[in-house]
Amino acid sequence: MAANPKARADLAAKGVDTVNLAKKLLGQIVFLYYLQKKGWFGVPRDGAWGEGSKQFLRELFNGAHGPYVNFFNDILEPLFYEALRIDRGHDDHYYSRFNCRIPFLNGGLFDPMGNYDWVHADILLPNDLFSNQNKTKEGDTGNGILDIFDRYNFTVREDEPFEKEVAIDPELLGKAYEKFNAIRPDNYAEFVRVLGSGRKGEESKFNKQYGVYYTPREIVHYMCRHSLIHYLATSLDGQASQADITALIERGEDWRENDARVIKEGRETDTYPFAAPPAIRANAALLDEKLAAITVCDPAVGSGAFPVGMMSEIVRARGTLTTYLPDLRSDRSPYAFKRACIEHALYGVDIDPGAVEIAKLRLWLSLIVEEEDIRRIKPLPNLDYKIVCGNSLIGFPDSYQTA
Repeated sequence: MAANPKARADLAAKGVDTVNLAKKLLGQIVFLYYLQKKGWFGVPRDGAWGEGSKQFLRELFNGAHGPYVNFFNDILEPLFYEALRIDRGHDDHYYSRFNCRIPFLNGGLFDPMGNYDWVHADILLPNDLFSNQNKTKEGDTGNGILDIFDRYNFTVREDEPFEKEVAIDPELLGKAYEKFNAIRPDNYAEFVRVLGSGRKGEESKFNKQYGVYYTPREIVHYMCRHSLIHYLATSLDGQASQADITALIERGEDWRENDARVIKEGRETDTYPFAAPPAIRANAALLDEKLAAITVCDPAVGSGAFPVGMMSEIVRARGTLTTYLPDLRSDRSPYAFKRACIEHALYGVDIDPGAVEIAKLRLWLSLIVEEEDIRRIKPLPNLDYKIVCGNSLIGFPDSYQTA
Protein backbone atom coordinates (compact mmCIF):
# COMPACT_ATOMS: atom_id res chain seq x y z
CA MET A 1 0.00 0.00 0.00
CA ALA A 2 2.79 2.41 0.88
CA ALA A 3 4.12 2.11 -2.66
CA ASN A 4 0.76 2.82 -4.32
CA PRO A 5 -0.68 6.23 -3.34
CA LYS A 6 -3.65 5.90 -5.76
CA ALA A 7 -4.84 2.66 -4.17
CA ARG A 8 -4.21 4.04 -0.70
CA ALA A 9 -6.17 7.20 -1.45
CA ASP A 10 -9.10 5.27 -2.96
CA LEU A 11 -9.36 2.95 0.04
CA ALA A 12 -9.10 5.85 2.48
CA ALA A 13 -11.84 7.73 0.62
CA LYS A 14 -14.11 4.67 0.91
CA GLY A 15 -13.34 4.22 4.62
CA VAL A 16 -11.50 0.94 4.07
CA ASP A 17 -8.56 0.18 6.35
CA THR A 18 -5.91 -2.42 5.59
CA VAL A 19 -6.66 -4.54 8.68
CA ASN A 20 -10.30 -5.19 7.75
CA LEU A 21 -9.37 -5.54 4.08
CA ALA A 22 -6.96 -8.31 5.09
CA LYS A 23 -9.65 -9.99 7.22
CA LYS A 24 -12.11 -9.95 4.33
CA LEU A 25 -9.49 -11.32 1.94
CA LEU A 26 -8.82 -14.24 4.27
CA GLY A 27 -12.56 -14.88 4.55
CA GLN A 28 -12.97 -14.91 0.78
CA ILE A 29 -10.09 -17.34 0.32
CA VAL A 30 -11.37 -19.61 3.09
CA PHE A 31 -14.84 -19.65 1.48
CA LEU A 32 -13.36 -20.73 -1.84
CA TYR A 33 -11.31 -23.47 -0.16
CA TYR A 34 -14.52 -25.02 1.10
CA LEU A 35 -16.32 -24.78 -2.24
CA GLN A 36 -13.46 -26.00 -4.41
CA LYS A 37 -13.78 -29.30 -2.52
CA LYS A 38 -17.14 -29.67 -4.27
CA GLY A 39 -15.54 -29.38 -7.70
CA TRP A 40 -17.41 -26.19 -8.60
CA PHE A 41 -14.44 -24.16 -9.84
CA GLY A 42 -12.41 -24.61 -13.00
CA VAL A 43 -15.06 -26.75 -14.67
CA PRO A 44 -14.32 -27.28 -18.41
CA ARG A 45 -16.71 -25.47 -20.72
CA ASP A 46 -18.40 -28.73 -21.71
CA GLY A 47 -18.07 -30.25 -18.22
CA ALA A 48 -20.62 -30.70 -15.45
CA TRP A 49 -20.61 -28.99 -12.08
CA GLY A 50 -18.59 -31.12 -9.70
CA GLU A 51 -15.97 -31.97 -12.33
CA GLY A 52 -13.80 -28.98 -11.51
CA SER A 53 -10.44 -29.09 -9.79
CA LYS A 54 -10.35 -29.51 -6.04
CA GLN A 55 -7.05 -27.58 -6.11
CA PHE A 56 -8.35 -24.67 -8.19
CA LEU A 57 -6.73 -21.86 -6.20
CA ARG A 58 -3.36 -23.60 -6.30
CA GLU A 59 -3.76 -24.07 -10.06
CA LEU A 60 -4.51 -20.37 -10.43
CA PHE A 61 -1.34 -19.51 -8.53
CA ASN A 62 0.68 -21.93 -10.68
CA GLY A 63 -0.58 -20.21 -13.84
CA ALA A 64 -2.63 -23.15 -15.09
CA HIS A 65 -5.52 -20.84 -16.03
CA GLY A 66 -3.51 -17.98 -17.45
CA PRO A 67 -0.35 -15.95 -16.83
CA TYR A 68 -0.15 -13.03 -14.43
CA VAL A 69 2.27 -10.55 -12.94
CA ASN A 70 0.63 -9.98 -9.56
CA PHE A 71 -1.53 -12.78 -8.15
CA PHE A 72 -3.91 -10.60 -6.13
CA ASN A 73 -4.30 -7.82 -8.69
CA ASP A 74 -4.43 -9.97 -11.84
CA ILE A 75 -6.08 -13.17 -10.58
CA LEU A 76 -7.87 -12.90 -7.23
CA GLU A 77 -9.59 -9.55 -7.76
CA PRO A 78 -11.06 -10.59 -11.15
CA LEU A 79 -12.10 -13.92 -9.60
CA PHE A 80 -13.81 -12.27 -6.63
CA TYR A 81 -15.33 -9.17 -8.19
CA GLU A 82 -16.07 -10.35 -11.71
CA ALA A 83 -16.22 -14.15 -12.08
CA LEU A 84 -18.10 -14.87 -8.84
CA ARG A 85 -20.06 -11.62 -8.71
CA ILE A 86 -21.47 -11.24 -12.23
CA ASP A 87 -24.19 -13.54 -13.56
CA ARG A 88 -23.08 -15.24 -16.78
CA GLY A 89 -25.93 -17.73 -16.89
CA HIS A 90 -26.61 -16.79 -20.51
CA ASP A 91 -23.19 -18.30 -21.38
CA ASP A 92 -23.44 -21.32 -19.07
CA HIS A 93 -21.26 -19.48 -16.50
CA TYR A 94 -18.20 -19.64 -18.76
CA TYR A 95 -15.47 -17.18 -17.73
CA SER A 96 -13.15 -16.48 -20.62
CA ARG A 97 -10.28 -15.02 -18.56
CA PHE A 98 -9.69 -18.42 -16.93
CA ASN A 99 -11.14 -20.51 -19.79
CA CYS A 100 -13.50 -22.43 -17.52
CA ARG A 101 -16.89 -22.29 -15.84
CA ILE A 102 -17.16 -20.33 -12.59
CA PRO A 103 -20.46 -20.22 -10.64
CA PHE A 104 -22.30 -16.98 -9.92
CA LEU A 105 -22.49 -16.63 -6.13
CA ASN A 106 -23.24 -12.96 -5.43
CA GLY A 107 -24.48 -12.41 -1.86
CA GLY A 108 -22.20 -9.54 -0.88
CA LEU A 109 -19.16 -11.65 0.04
CA PHE A 110 -17.68 -10.77 -3.32
CA ASP A 111 -18.51 -7.08 -3.31
CA PRO A 112 -15.39 -4.91 -3.06
CA MET A 113 -15.06 -3.67 0.51
CA GLY A 114 -16.38 -0.13 0.65
CA ASN A 115 -17.00 -0.46 -3.10
CA TYR A 116 -13.39 0.48 -3.78
CA ASP A 117 -12.33 0.79 -7.43
CA TRP A 118 -10.67 -2.60 -7.85
CA VAL A 119 -10.26 -2.17 -11.60
CA HIS A 120 -8.10 0.95 -11.43
CA ALA A 121 -6.64 0.91 -7.91
CA ASP A 122 -3.83 -1.62 -8.23
CA ILE A 123 -3.28 -3.35 -4.88
CA LEU A 124 -0.01 -5.16 -5.49
CA LEU A 125 0.27 -7.63 -2.64
CA PRO A 126 3.52 -9.62 -2.93
CA ASN A 127 3.05 -12.99 -4.59
CA ASP A 128 5.04 -14.76 -1.89
CA LEU A 129 2.37 -13.72 0.60
CA PHE A 130 0.28 -16.46 -1.02
CA SER A 131 2.94 -19.10 -1.69
CA ASN A 132 6.69 -19.38 -1.24
CA GLN A 133 9.50 -21.82 -0.52
CA ASN A 134 10.22 -20.72 3.04
CA LYS A 135 10.83 -23.48 5.56
CA THR A 136 8.58 -23.52 8.62
CA LYS A 137 9.72 -24.52 12.10
CA GLU A 138 7.68 -27.72 11.68
CA GLY A 139 9.76 -28.63 8.63
CA ASP A 140 7.11 -27.90 5.99
CA THR A 141 7.87 -25.97 2.82
CA GLY A 142 5.98 -22.71 2.34
CA ASN A 143 4.36 -20.35 4.83
CA GLY A 144 2.12 -18.42 2.42
CA ILE A 145 -1.66 -18.37 2.73
CA LEU A 146 -2.18 -21.07 0.10
CA ASP A 147 0.70 -23.15 1.45
CA ILE A 148 -0.87 -23.24 4.91
CA PHE A 149 -4.44 -23.85 3.73
CA ASP A 150 -3.31 -26.63 1.37
CA ARG A 151 -2.18 -28.66 4.38
CA TYR A 152 -5.69 -28.93 5.83
CA ASN A 153 -8.88 -30.72 4.94
CA PHE A 154 -11.84 -28.35 4.72
CA THR A 155 -15.31 -29.65 5.61
CA VAL A 156 -18.54 -27.70 5.80
CA ARG A 157 -20.37 -29.68 8.49
CA GLU A 158 -20.72 -27.99 11.87
CA ASP A 159 -24.14 -29.15 12.99
CA GLU A 160 -23.32 -31.63 15.73
CA PRO A 161 -21.54 -30.75 18.97
CA PHE A 162 -20.21 -34.28 19.51
CA GLU A 163 -19.29 -35.33 15.96
CA LYS A 164 -16.00 -33.62 15.29
CA GLU A 165 -14.14 -34.60 12.15
CA VAL A 166 -10.39 -33.98 12.11
CA ALA A 167 -10.71 -31.16 9.62
CA ILE A 168 -11.46 -27.45 9.41
CA ASP A 169 -15.20 -26.83 9.59
CA PRO A 170 -16.89 -23.42 9.66
CA GLU A 171 -17.23 -23.64 13.45
CA LEU A 172 -13.46 -23.51 13.66
CA LEU A 173 -13.60 -20.20 11.85
CA GLY A 174 -14.96 -18.83 15.11
CA LYS A 175 -11.94 -20.09 17.00
CA ALA A 176 -9.55 -18.78 14.38
CA TYR A 177 -11.47 -15.54 14.26
CA GLU A 178 -10.90 -15.01 17.99
CA LYS A 179 -7.19 -14.91 17.21
CA PHE A 180 -7.43 -11.78 15.10
CA ASN A 181 -10.82 -10.20 15.76
CA ALA A 182 -9.35 -7.84 18.34
CA ILE A 183 -6.82 -6.50 15.83
CA ARG A 184 -7.68 -3.00 14.63
CA PRO A 185 -5.74 -0.27 12.87
CA ASP A 186 -5.30 1.63 16.13
CA ASN A 187 -3.86 -1.33 18.08
CA TYR A 188 -1.98 -3.25 15.40
CA ALA A 189 1.45 -2.23 16.73
CA GLU A 190 0.42 -3.39 20.20
CA PHE A 191 -0.73 -6.73 18.76
CA VAL A 192 2.62 -7.24 17.03
CA ARG A 193 4.42 -6.63 20.34
CA VAL A 194 2.14 -9.08 22.17
CA LEU A 195 2.59 -11.73 19.50
CA GLY A 196 6.34 -11.27 19.49
CA SER A 197 6.65 -11.52 23.27
CA GLY A 198 6.16 -15.28 23.22
CA ARG A 199 4.72 -15.17 26.74
CA LYS A 200 1.93 -17.63 27.42
CA GLY A 201 -1.48 -16.05 27.84
CA GLU A 202 -0.51 -12.63 26.50
CA GLU A 203 -2.53 -13.01 23.30
CA SER A 204 -5.59 -14.11 25.29
CA LYS A 205 -5.23 -11.07 27.54
CA PHE A 206 -5.00 -8.85 24.47
CA ASN A 207 -8.23 -10.32 23.06
CA LYS A 208 -10.10 -9.89 26.33
CA GLN A 209 -8.82 -6.34 26.68
CA TYR A 210 -10.62 -5.52 23.43
CA GLY A 211 -13.78 -7.48 24.25
CA VAL A 212 -13.24 -10.60 22.14
CA TYR A 213 -14.46 -13.91 23.56
CA TYR A 214 -15.19 -17.26 21.92
CA THR A 215 -18.28 -19.22 23.02
CA PRO A 216 -17.72 -23.01 22.87
CA ARG A 217 -20.02 -25.05 20.66
CA GLU A 218 -21.65 -26.94 23.55
CA ILE A 219 -22.70 -23.70 25.25
CA VAL A 220 -24.08 -22.35 21.97
CA HIS A 221 -26.23 -25.47 21.52
CA TYR A 222 -27.52 -25.22 25.08
CA MET A 223 -28.44 -21.54 24.67
CA CYS A 224 -30.10 -22.08 21.29
CA ARG A 225 -32.14 -25.07 22.39
CA HIS A 226 -33.43 -23.48 25.57
CA SER A 227 -34.27 -20.23 23.79
CA LEU A 228 -36.21 -22.17 21.17
CA ILE A 229 -38.03 -24.27 23.78
CA HIS A 230 -39.11 -21.14 25.66
CA TYR A 231 -40.28 -19.46 22.43
CA LEU A 232 -42.37 -22.46 21.33
CA ALA A 233 -43.84 -23.10 24.78
CA THR A 234 -44.94 -19.47 24.99
CA SER A 235 -46.25 -19.38 21.41
CA LEU A 236 -48.34 -22.55 21.74
CA ASP A 237 -49.99 -21.31 24.93
CA GLY A 238 -50.45 -24.74 26.50
CA GLN A 239 -51.37 -26.72 23.37
CA ALA A 240 -48.18 -28.72 23.93
CA SER A 241 -46.38 -28.99 27.25
CA GLN A 242 -42.88 -27.66 27.74
CA ALA A 243 -41.73 -31.24 28.39
CA ASP A 244 -43.08 -32.35 25.00
CA ILE A 245 -41.48 -29.37 23.26
CA THR A 246 -38.19 -30.08 25.01
CA ALA A 247 -38.37 -33.65 23.74
CA LEU A 248 -38.97 -32.38 20.19
CA ILE A 249 -35.97 -30.06 20.26
CA GLU A 250 -33.58 -32.39 22.06
CA ARG A 251 -34.59 -35.84 20.76
CA GLY A 252 -36.98 -35.28 17.87
CA GLU A 253 -34.51 -36.31 15.21
CA ASP A 254 -34.43 -39.81 16.73
CA TRP A 255 -38.19 -40.22 16.19
CA ARG A 256 -38.24 -39.77 12.46
CA GLU A 257 -37.44 -43.24 11.14
CA ASN A 258 -39.66 -45.01 13.68
CA ASP A 259 -42.65 -42.71 13.27
CA ALA A 260 -42.41 -42.64 9.48
CA ARG A 261 -42.71 -46.41 9.58
CA VAL A 262 -45.74 -46.26 11.90
CA ILE A 263 -47.46 -43.75 9.60
CA LYS A 264 -46.68 -45.87 6.55
CA GLU A 265 -48.12 -48.98 8.22
CA GLY A 266 -51.21 -47.00 9.23
CA ARG A 267 -51.20 -48.13 12.86
CA GLU A 268 -49.09 -48.46 15.97
CA THR A 269 -47.87 -51.85 17.18
CA ASP A 270 -46.25 -53.07 20.36
CA THR A 271 -42.97 -53.15 18.47
CA TYR A 272 -43.40 -49.80 16.74
CA PRO A 273 -45.45 -47.30 18.78
CA PHE A 274 -45.22 -43.60 18.04
CA ALA A 275 -42.11 -42.05 19.59
CA ALA A 276 -43.42 -38.48 19.36
CA PRO A 277 -45.87 -37.37 22.07
CA PRO A 278 -49.50 -36.99 20.89
CA ALA A 279 -49.43 -33.21 21.42
CA ILE A 280 -46.45 -32.86 19.08
CA ARG A 281 -48.12 -34.92 16.36
CA ALA A 282 -51.43 -33.08 16.72
CA ASN A 283 -49.81 -29.64 16.65
CA ALA A 284 -47.10 -30.35 14.07
CA ALA A 285 -48.43 -27.79 11.59
CA LEU A 286 -48.69 -25.09 14.26
CA LEU A 287 -45.20 -25.84 15.59
CA ASP A 288 -43.82 -25.70 12.07
CA GLU A 289 -45.60 -22.41 11.45
CA LYS A 290 -44.10 -20.90 14.61
CA LEU A 291 -40.62 -22.11 13.69
CA ALA A 292 -40.98 -20.63 10.20
CA ALA A 293 -42.09 -17.29 11.64
CA ILE A 294 -39.43 -16.93 14.33
CA THR A 295 -37.18 -13.86 14.38
CA VAL A 296 -33.80 -14.10 16.11
CA CYS A 297 -31.35 -11.28 16.73
CA ASP A 298 -27.93 -11.49 18.35
CA PRO A 299 -26.96 -7.95 19.45
CA ALA A 300 -23.28 -8.92 19.73
CA VAL A 301 -23.04 -11.45 16.92
CA GLY A 302 -19.27 -11.91 16.90
CA SER A 303 -18.34 -14.71 14.53
CA GLY A 304 -21.97 -15.82 14.14
CA ALA A 305 -22.02 -18.82 16.47
CA PHE A 306 -25.50 -18.11 17.85
CA PRO A 307 -27.33 -17.49 14.51
CA VAL A 308 -25.68 -20.56 12.96
CA GLY A 309 -26.53 -22.67 16.01
CA MET A 310 -30.13 -21.44 16.07
CA MET A 311 -30.51 -22.18 12.37
CA SER A 312 -29.28 -25.75 12.91
CA GLU A 313 -31.85 -26.30 15.67
CA ILE A 314 -34.69 -24.85 13.58
CA VAL A 315 -33.77 -26.96 10.55
CA ARG A 316 -33.56 -30.10 12.66
CA ALA A 317 -36.92 -29.49 14.35
CA ARG A 318 -38.73 -28.65 11.10
CA GLY A 319 -37.24 -31.76 9.52
CA THR A 320 -38.73 -33.84 12.32
CA LEU A 321 -42.14 -32.17 11.99
CA THR A 322 -42.20 -33.01 8.28
CA THR A 323 -42.94 -36.60 9.31
CA TYR A 324 -46.32 -35.56 10.74
CA LEU A 325 -47.45 -33.09 8.06
CA PRO A 326 -49.85 -34.38 5.39
CA ASP A 327 -49.26 -31.57 2.86
CA LEU A 328 -45.73 -31.87 1.51
CA ARG A 329 -46.12 -29.90 -1.70
CA SER A 330 -43.63 -27.25 -0.58
CA ASP A 331 -39.89 -27.80 -0.56
CA ARG A 332 -38.94 -29.10 2.87
CA SER A 333 -35.30 -29.86 2.22
CA PRO A 334 -32.57 -28.69 4.64
CA TYR A 335 -31.50 -26.22 1.94
CA ALA A 336 -34.99 -24.68 1.81
CA PHE A 337 -35.21 -24.46 5.60
CA LYS A 338 -31.79 -22.84 5.88
CA ARG A 339 -32.49 -20.36 3.14
CA ALA A 340 -35.77 -19.38 4.81
CA CYS A 341 -33.94 -18.85 8.10
CA ILE A 342 -31.24 -16.72 6.52
CA GLU A 343 -33.68 -14.64 4.48
CA HIS A 344 -36.37 -14.11 7.12
CA ALA A 345 -35.33 -15.16 10.63
CA LEU A 346 -31.73 -14.36 11.49
CA TYR A 347 -30.32 -10.95 12.36
CA GLY A 348 -27.16 -9.81 14.06
CA VAL A 349 -25.22 -6.70 15.03
CA ASP A 350 -21.59 -6.25 15.95
CA ILE A 351 -19.46 -3.19 16.46
CA ASP A 352 -16.56 -4.81 14.59
CA PRO A 353 -16.80 -5.01 10.77
CA GLY A 354 -14.50 -8.03 10.71
CA ALA A 355 -16.92 -9.93 12.94
CA VAL A 356 -19.79 -9.08 10.60
CA GLU A 357 -17.92 -10.50 7.61
CA ILE A 358 -17.14 -13.79 9.38
CA ALA A 359 -20.74 -14.18 10.57
CA LYS A 360 -22.01 -13.70 7.01
CA LEU A 361 -19.42 -16.16 5.73
CA ARG A 362 -20.55 -18.89 8.11
CA LEU A 363 -24.21 -18.45 7.19
CA TRP A 364 -23.43 -18.61 3.47
CA LEU A 365 -21.27 -21.69 3.94
CA SER A 366 -23.89 -23.51 5.98
CA LEU A 367 -26.44 -22.84 3.23
CA ILE A 368 -24.48 -23.72 0.15
CA VAL A 369 -23.18 -27.04 1.48
CA GLU A 370 -26.70 -28.48 1.52
CA GLU A 371 -27.03 -28.49 -2.27
CA GLU A 372 -24.79 -30.57 -4.50
CA ASP A 373 -26.42 -29.57 -7.79
CA ILE A 374 -25.45 -25.94 -8.32
CA ARG A 375 -28.14 -25.55 -10.99
CA ARG A 376 -30.73 -25.59 -8.19
CA ILE A 377 -28.98 -22.97 -6.08
CA LYS A 378 -30.12 -19.39 -6.21
CA PRO A 379 -27.56 -16.62 -5.72
CA LEU A 380 -26.52 -16.30 -2.11
CA PRO A 381 -28.91 -14.10 -0.10
CA ASN A 382 -27.65 -10.61 0.52
CA LEU A 383 -27.02 -10.09 4.23
CA ASP A 384 -25.99 -6.43 4.19
CA TYR A 385 -29.09 -5.35 6.12
CA LYS A 386 -29.44 -8.50 8.24
CA ILE A 387 -25.97 -8.90 9.73
CA VAL A 388 -24.83 -5.33 10.21
CA CYS A 389 -22.02 -3.33 11.74
CA GLY A 390 -23.26 -1.07 14.49
CA ASN A 391 -23.50 -0.45 18.21
CA SER A 392 -26.52 -2.18 19.75
CA LEU A 393 -26.39 0.12 22.76
CA ILE A 394 -26.67 3.42 20.92
CA GLY A 395 -28.35 2.52 17.62
CA PHE A 396 -27.43 2.46 13.94
CA PRO A 397 -26.09 5.09 11.58
CA ASP A 398 -28.73 7.08 9.69
CA SER A 399 -27.80 5.24 6.48
CA TYR A 400 -29.28 2.01 7.92
CA GLN A 401 -32.38 3.67 9.30
CA THR A 402 -33.30 5.39 6.03
CA ALA A 403 -32.32 2.60 3.61
